[in-house]
Amino acid sequence: MSAARVLLTGAAGKVGRYIAPQLLASGFKVFSTDLVHCPERFNGLHGLVYIQCDLTNRVAVSNLIKEARPDVVLHTAAVVAPISYTNSELARKVNVDATESLLLSLKQYELKAHFVFCSSYTVHGPCAPGQAEWSGDTPYNPADDYGHQKVASELLVKKYAASWSILRIGGVFDAEAIIPKHPSFRAFSFMVPLGQYEHGVDVQDVVTALVNAARVTPHNKILMLGGDVSWRKTALQIRTDMMQAMGFNPIINAYKTGLSDDGCETWYYENWMNTTESQNILTFQNNNYADFLKKVRAKYWLLRWLGPILRPLVGALLAKDSPYIGKGAITQGGSLWEDVKRVYGLDESALNIRHASEQESTLEG
Repeated sequence: MSAARVLLTGAAGKVGRYIAPQLLASGFKVFSTDLVHCPERFNGLHGLVYIQCDLTNRVAVSNLIKEARPDVVLHTAAVVAPISYTNSELARKVNVDATESLLLSLKQYELKAHFVFCSSYTVHGPCAPGQAEWSGDTPYNPADDYGHQKVASELLVKKYAASWSILRIGGVFDAEAIIPKHPSFRAFSFMVPLGQYEHGVDVQDVVTALVNAARVTPHNKILMLGGDVSWRKTALQIRTDMMQAMGFNPIINAYKTGLSDDGCETWYYENWMNTTESQNILTFQNNNYADFLKKVRAKYWLLRWLGPILRPLVGALLAKDSPYIGKGAITQGGSLWEDVKRVYGLDESALNIRHASEQESTLEG
């Protein structure tokens, strides 16, 4: 019996770059794709076929599906927030149009592949601390372009896929890349209110969940992906713990410290999740929060050793990305979204607050 064929999109991304070796170890025939040339880390992986492909090109996607003829698609490719705020046109092409192209190409070649879509808990919208935990039954309430794009893609998956699993993923943390490289992330990390409930998860556990989703193909399931209960923290707790694990203390006044209005719409789209069903099906929660901090301390041991010498300099360098202190600092607004608009130069239409997209309305109808 031949091995099941898996198509992995976003293979060079934050999560995708770790998945291919685990799929191969599980016995799959793996077709990986991304916009870039084959990453060096994939060299020598027996059984891996890497296909460079622009998923925003419908003809290229059709050819990709024709070559891979997958039994399972793991669709991890995305332009995530806040990068999506700075290039909303590209974000919609990647996050929505490419998803549709993959699904229609599967239908074109009459392939009944199980489609695993990496969504986000952004689809549930802003949430003040103390609200009920989110589950797969929590209604859609997106508050920005990225959230609307994930909703539109989920609806496309439900409409066109022969069989599907939607994984709504929380905050993904990678001990190898604690400090984001993209400048949009560096500013945004200071803008999430310190009281915000955040549900993190180790990137390696997300990889395990995706590989197991390819293996067990949960039929038409929406599954919430977050770490075990030890990962239920506030933004203040996570930022303090991560900084201290690297040998530093956070500069509290560099962060958004409070909100003038406690209504949900002023907060960020994060909350704690009910992951019971997800864990029962995908058995992925292998790295608790303490385990993750140990990995961070091991990664940044030199910084910790040099901490007393470098602490003032490194702390200042990290804090310079904050929009709230230093040259050009802004006054903290009454909501997160006020600050997002000012920092990224957006208007109301870019955030789409209270306005569902035409595509969502059509799909839901």
